[in-house]
Amino acid sequence: MESLSMTQPKSRSLHFNVDVLLGMVFLVASAVFLWELVPNYIEQPGYMQHPLLSPRFLPEVMGWIVLVLSLGLILSGLTRQVGNSQERLLKDVPFAQYASIFVALVVYGFGFQWLGAMVSGVAATLLLFAALKVRRPLLYVFAVLFPLAVCWAFISGLNVPLPSGDLW
Repeated sequence: MESLSMTQPKSRSLHFNVDVLLGMVFLVASAVFLWELVPNYIEQPGYMQHPLLSPRFLPEVMGWIVLVLSLGLILSGLTRQVGNSQERLLKDVPFAQYASIFVALVVYGFGFQWLGAMVSGVAATLLLFAALKVRRPLLYVFAVLFPLAVCWAFISGLNVPLPSGDLW
């Protein structure tokens, strides 16, 4: 004879949370970018023999990456149950940490032309690491080396000129 269980089977329900909202915003932004901005505002030279050399290639790749990641964010937001631990985690973060992350964004965004790509990238990464209270000194070395490596890859590998800075 089968024993009757008093527990109900767990069913997955759909939940609408911040992840779903952000995923939808990124989905719309990437769709506009892929189907409106890139085709209409980035010209394809007629003499391009290889599509990887086209100025449209990297923007299209990044647009598709954002589109796929936004779909993943929407799906994970719909199927994941938000518990008290996530709500408590956001409440325990001090305002100074949010402010320093915003300052890092401002330094990178507005300092890109004035300080140059390398200096603003390193400064913004160091500010983000400090804001997130990274304690390992080796990671701060990577915070300096990674933006420099990305700038070197763009300048040397992809032949994309980056601003060297008006301050220098």
